[in-house]
Amino acid sequence: MAIHAYLQKNIGKNEVTDVQEMLAKFAGERNWTIATTSVETEGGATYNCPGLFHLLAICKPGDILLIAQVDRLTRLNVETWDQLRSEINARGVLVVSPDLPTTWAFGSAEPTELWGPVNQAINSTLLDVLATVARKAQENKRWLQRQGIAATKAAGGYRGRPENTRRNDEIIAMLRSGRTWESVRNKVRCSNSTIARMAKRIKTEPVDE
Repeated sequence: MAIHAYLQKNIGKNEVTDVQEMLAKFAGERNWTIATTSVETEGGATYNCPGLFHLLAICKPGDILLIAQVDRLTRLNVETWDQLRSEINARGVLVVSPDLPTTWAFGSAEPTELWGPVNQAINSTLLDVLATVARKAQENKRWLQRQGIAATKAAGGYRGRPENTRRNDEIIAMLRSGRTWESVRNKVRCSNSTIARMAKRIKTEPVDE
């Protein structure tokens, strides 16, 4: 049984070390040794988590996928979640997270012919339940937002979300200097759609002489 640690993109650069230390402490308390650590390169609720799938590719049946915050996975879009769940189940990997005590017992012993599949089934069901609850919460949040916007519009007070001019100016400056979309995204921590809008703006607005 090998332990593979996965850190999501939603944490800042200064927090990576803190989270790694937290996971190392969590593993040490259980006499686990972390074999591999992967920090995700993409962020957002719709990201495709390439770092996670790369980590899963080296996992073997019975390995532990140690995740700092399991809620980030359960809030993935349906397509990516289904793909991730299928990959986890196919490889016989168990997901353990410090913020989900229910998962702590999965790595307490080497999987046996009986308890290995049982643990896998419990783990898969637990993650599905969390994903369903998280998705429902997100849907409710969006519905409430739409209702609030509609009510404000009806009252004549909705002006939309204000533009983040400071961020957008930085994106435009980086694009004009020849930076790649990936480097812009990692530096500014924005979505590809935002970069695309700024790239389109560059084409329609001439550079000041």
